[in-house]
Amino acid sequence: MGGEVPPHPRGGCRRQLRRRRPPGGHRPRRQHAQPHPLGSSGDWEDDEHPGAGPRAARAQLPRGRARAQRLGRQVAATVTFFLFLRFRATFSGVWIGCMMVDSCFCRGLDVVRNKIKMFAQKKVTLQPGRHKIVILDEADSMTSGAQQALRRTMEIYSNTTRFALACNTSSKIIEPIQSRCAIVRFSRLSDQEILGRLMIVVAAEKVSYVPDGLEAIIFTADGDMRQALNNLQATFSGFRFVNQENVFKVCDQPHPLHVKNMVKNVLDGKFDEACSALKQLYDLGYSPTDIITTLFRVVKNYDMAEYLKLEMLKETGFAHMRICDGVGSFLQISGLLAKFALVRETAKAP
Repeated sequence: MGGEVPPHPRGGCRRQLRRRRPPGGHRPRRQHAQPHPLGSSGDWEDDEHPGAGPRAARAQLPRGRARAQRLGRQVAATVTFFLFLRFRATFSGVWIGCMMVDSCFCRGLDVVRNKIKMFAQKKVTLQPGRHKIVILDEADSMTSGAQQALRRTMEIYSNTTRFALACNTSSKIIEPIQSRCAIVRFSRLSDQEILGRLMIVVAAEKVSYVPDGLEAIIFTADGDMRQALNNLQATFSGFRFVNQENVFKVCDQPHPLHVKNMVKNVLDGKFDEACSALKQLYDLGYSPTDIITTLFRVVKNYDMAEYLKLEMLKETGFAHMRICDGVGSFLQISGLLAKFALVRETAKAP
C-alpha cells in the first residue's frame, strides 16, 4: 500500500504525466495567428480570422483586376531578368553576342585561349544572318604568339564569329591576320570637327576658356580627339581656366610663337638670335623631337615663298630622320637652322 501511487482521475499516474512534460518543465503555449494590419502579409489563415489571408484577399478582387496584377508581376519579373543580364554583360565586358577586349592590358596568349576562344565556342541565339562579334582595341599591342593563336581561332570559328581589330600601326599586325581582314584606314580629324566636339564638352562641363585656349588644344592634339579631351581636362583641372599659356604648360610642348620667332629671325638674317632662341628651348628641357615636330608644323603654316617652304620642309625631314637614328640632337637642330639660312641665301641669289 505504501509504495503504490494513487491513480489520476484522467487516467495514468502523476509520475507518468510529469515524465511526458518537456525538459523545461512547462507546457508549450499555443500559437494563434494574429491578423496583419494590411490583411496580406503571408499565407496564414485560421479559424478565428477566416478570410484574412492573402488568398482570400485575392479572391475578393474582381477577376479583371486580379488578372492585371498577375500580368504586372510577370512583366516586372521579365524586366528585372533582362536588366540583370545587361548588368552582368556590362561589368563582365561581354554583351549578348559581342565581346570587347582591351589589348593594352590583355595582350598575352592566355587571353586568346581562355577568353576569346571560349566566347567563340559559346552558342548564342541570334537573328538569322547575325554573327557574334569580337572587338580587339589596340590590337597592335598583342604579342606575336597571341596573334598566331588568334589567327587559328579566326579560321575555326569564321562561320559564327566576326573579329574587328583596331590599331594605330597596322604593320605590327602579322601578315596572316592582315590577309584575312578587310583593312579600313581612317584619317585624322579636322580642326573643325575637333573644335565642334570641344565646344560641346566645355558647354556641358561649364569650363572657363578663351578662344585661343581651344586653338592651342587643337594644335597640340594634331587630329587626335582623345588627346584633345585629355589636354582639355588636364588644363582645366590644373588651372581652372583654359588659355593658350596654360595649355602649353600642361602639354609640355614648345610654344609655337617662340618657334615662329626663331624661324622669322632666320629668314630676316638674324642667325645668332635664332640660335639663342633654340638654346633657350633646349635648356627648358624640351626634347629635340618635340622641338623639330613643332618646327615642322610652324614652317608648314608659315607665310613664305613656295620654293623656300619646300626646301625648308625637306631639310626638316632629313634632320628628323637623323635625330630618330640617335645622332647628336642639339647639333642636328643647330645645323638645321644653318640649312635654313643657306636656303634663304640661295633663294635670294639671281
